[in-house]
Amino acid sequence: MSKYVAIILINFFFISLSHADEFKNVEQYISVNKYSLALQTLKKISPQNKEEVARQSYLIGEIYFALGNVTKAEDFFSDANMKSPMNGTYGSAYAKAMMALGKFNEAKELATRILEEDFNVIESHIVLATIDERLGNLNKAKNRFEELIRLQPQSEIMHVAYAEFLDVRVNSYDAINLLKKYIKRYPESPKALDYLGNTYAYLDDIENAIIYRSKAAELYELRGQQIYSNSINEWLSEYEKKTKAIEEDNKNEIVEEEIVEEEIVTQTQKPALKYQDPNLIDPWPIKSGEYAYTGSGFITSKGGEIITNRHVIEGAKRLYVRNGLGELRAAEILKLSETDDIALLKLDEPFNSEFSIEIPINYPAKPGQEAFVIGYPLADILGENKPSITQGIISKSTGMYDDPNTFQITAKLNQGNSGGPIFTREGNILGIAVAKIDKTLMLQEEGMIPEDVNFGIPSNRIEALTGKASEKIYSQDLDLEVLYESVLPSVVMILNVVNVQE
Repeated sequence: MSKYVAIILINFFFISLSHADEFKNVEQYISVNKYSLALQTLKKISPQNKEEVARQSYLIGEIYFALGNVTKAEDFFSDANMKSPMNGTYGSAYAKAMMALGKFNEAKELATRILEEDFNVIESHIVLATIDERLGNLNKAKNRFEELIRLQPQSEIMHVAYAEFLDVRVNSYDAINLLKKYIKRYPESPKALDYLGNTYAYLDDIENAIIYRSKAAELYELRGQQIYSNSINEWLSEYEKKTKAIEEDNKNEIVEEEIVEEEIVTQTQKPALKYQDPNLIDPWPIKSGEYAYTGSGFITSKGGEIITNRHVIEGAKRLYVRNGLGELRAAEILKLSETDDIALLKLDEPFNSEFSIEIPINYPAKPGQEAFVIGYPLADILGENKPSITQGIISKSTGMYDDPNTFQITAKLNQGNSGGPIFTREGNILGIAVAKIDKTLMLQEEGMIPEDVNFGIPSNRIEALTGKASEKIYSQDLDLEVLYESVLPSVVMILNVVNVQE
């Protein structure tokens, strides 16, 4: 009898080992954004015990969270936490989901309780630091990470976690400096090397991105972490031709790009003189008795087209746009999105092509990132000659009910802001303003008034409509007055004439 028990235990041991490898593969697939492969691998696992059931729920939750379905993720994280309440990782994931849904007090209470039992659960420290930052206590959040690093100066996970926090919520260059100091002491750290390379890639510094990610791929290969290694090698192969071209015959193009960028920077250091003269502002060609309403937008496609919201131009009999320099153009509808509140207008006469704003390719809206909305709100009260700028952050990468095609910002929006561009501090387009929560309706239905809940449409949805995007990404932080002056000629007020007097 004992012989059969031993055989069963041996089989169970090997099955558990096999599942452990499969679970690790799932975690790696999620980490490199291969969610379909992660889910396929999970489906093949038949959990043998309660702990494996909990781990499976946790990983399904991670997939949902990565895809922006936080409510669904919260359900799976909760299930994992209930099945394995002593596992701090599962509890921290549950706290992370609650925090993303705005349940700060519950998330903070759970994360604090986890750390009281095990101070080394880095995920709970991240939750608490993120809550601190979102409540305006950035220094407190940074001090938390710095104290952890002081206690564990050799920890790669801790340094990467802090670098990610700095990258998303403070400044990419602070993250780079942190990781470079760490790698100088611990050069055989693939996660640190990989994140450093990714950060350089985000800043469009492909040369450094390739150097650090290549080294990370080699180390992952040596450690047998093939999924990580393959993912980096796939990324490297995409840039192989581009790198060769730069080395062989692209020097002139690089010089030309640098000159163009320098011209743009020089041009935008001072307000255009034309803008200083109010007599040069073209008047709206609207007749007595005609009714019109306004919105905002921006110039694109070499000066010949305008991006705005679909609802801004609905019912239009005539359309006009005027930029921040006071220059007027007539416009007509070129294309409307069937799925998003986005419209593309064609101008009767292009603006200066230098005023055109390009849509950056694959440029995500990150929670905690600064966001600046520029447009023409309440034009009948605040005036229509100059656009307004409002400052905030991206508070959530999804919109109402976790809609992935919108994101939440704290920058103020008012009537007339619709369709206006949302910029980063560097001058890159994050998306366009679209809506704010109806406070009166929320008070009637929910009995509360939300603050600073406004929404934008991400740039990738604009790309989906226009089919155009650029690999050029600006990486230099601008003072706000310089940012405003830089984009002033590019932001337009839109006049939608909805009834025409014959």
